[in-house]
Amino acid sequence: MPGPPADPAPARARPGGTHRPDPVYLPDPVYLEVLTVSTDLRSLFPFLTDHPDLVYLDAAAATPVPAPVVEAVRRHLVEGFAAPVPGSHRPAGAAAAAVESVRAGAAAFLGLPDADRVAFTGGTTAAMDLLARRWGADHLGSGDEVLLSPADHPGTTGPWRRLAATHGLRLVGYRLTASGDPDLADLAARVTPRTRVAVVTHVHNVFGERASVPEIRRLLGPAPLLVLDAAQSAGRVRLDAPSLGVDALAFSGHKLFAPPGTGVLALSPRLHEALAAAPDGGPFPGPAGPFPDPGQGAPNTAGLAGLGAALDLLADVGVDSLHTDLSALTRGLVDRLRGIPGIELLPGVASSTACTHGYGIVSFRVAGVSAADVVFVLDDAGICVRAFPHPGHGATAERADGAPAPEPLRESAPVPVPNAVRVAAHAYTTPAELDRLADVLHRIRRYARSGPGR
Repeated sequence: MPGPPADPAPARARPGGTHRPDPVYLPDPVYLEVLTVSTDLRSLFPFLTDHPDLVYLDAAAATPVPAPVVEAVRRHLVEGFAAPVPGSHRPAGAAAAAVESVRAGAAAFLGLPDADRVAFTGGTTAAMDLLARRWGADHLGSGDEVLLSPADHPGTTGPWRRLAATHGLRLVGYRLTASGDPDLADLAARVTPRTRVAVVTHVHNVFGERASVPEIRRLLGPAPLLVLDAAQSAGRVRLDAPSLGVDALAFSGHKLFAPPGTGVLALSPRLHEALAAAPDGGPFPGPAGPFPDPGQGAPNTAGLAGLGAALDLLADVGVDSLHTDLSALTRGLVDRLRGIPGIELLPGVASSTACTHGYGIVSFRVAGVSAADVVFVLDDAGICVRAFPHPGHGATAERADGAPAPEPLRESAPVPVPNAVRVAAHAYTTPAELDRLADVLHRIRRYARSGPGR
């Protein structure tokens, strides 16, 4: 299988390094000054160091929070707490400046020259819902087509399903390849003059393979909007939104070392202009509004403090270095799983003979054992993984009257994730932890072959 698609991304300076006018959100600088690529990253995570016997392999759901991020949140709440309103009292002005500093750091993280096109959300799902409600409801109508894969996360596809049910859109499903990435030929064949939006997952949350986003942009042509779910790629792959050719890019803080309830939505100039022209001022109301949706109330400034610290940490460690480590970990994980009889590897980076790259995510089945039972036994052994489907994954939308929404996607692209176990490692994962996982899986298979009491 060929290596990962090349997403052009020019090197750039450390994000946020010259943007911070106020220290309200900064972690203690000693954490970052001594940090080098060779540093034991694991030692920065209190959750991991406080639970040395726990093997946490669920990073695709949420990553642990490192000490610099914890400290940034603490300092905000203790030393600089205020509602971020410029032009008010000094703590409020400092908080507003700090929010804008985090916004500038997020823009640099994504290779964007204009921080005004970056908004904060509650996460990727909230960003997708915002796009569908605020842009889609005003700009899409009956017969317009949205390309997406039903094998993607329901938080990514659900908002567009709901919009289709209320606005008469046609959802057009494209297939995935045996490697778990979008089938480019199939996707290209489904583009029509009515195609208005294509929704793509950068790194798949179950299969762990990476989409060739610049090529998808080329196949779509310039007219349709390209919306990218970068929840699993942010922090694992260096992102450059302009080079990717996307109109909207969303990621979640809780998947890249930041607190839950934080996320980023970045827009292209044309989509930002369309949203800014909305009657209520659009979802990017300016420096006083760190959340994109007017009426959401007080912003999660403590979470944004943590998000800024997480982006700083990623910049200091180096996303490219993290990706190199993740590729090596993924190859080691695949090699161990292939050595266990009765393990069926699902589509993804392990689907070819040579696993040349990876992002820490590998899914599999165990012959004769349900995914739920595998997860139960692993949990009992102190190993955290996830089973699919789980409650909420693959849920379908409903019409406003409660009837099931139309499902034109099923014929073109079935969801191939029943009875699967997902392992999601990150750069803090050790080879010894992968050995523990393999050992318990070996025991599960031996028990399945022999049966109880035999």
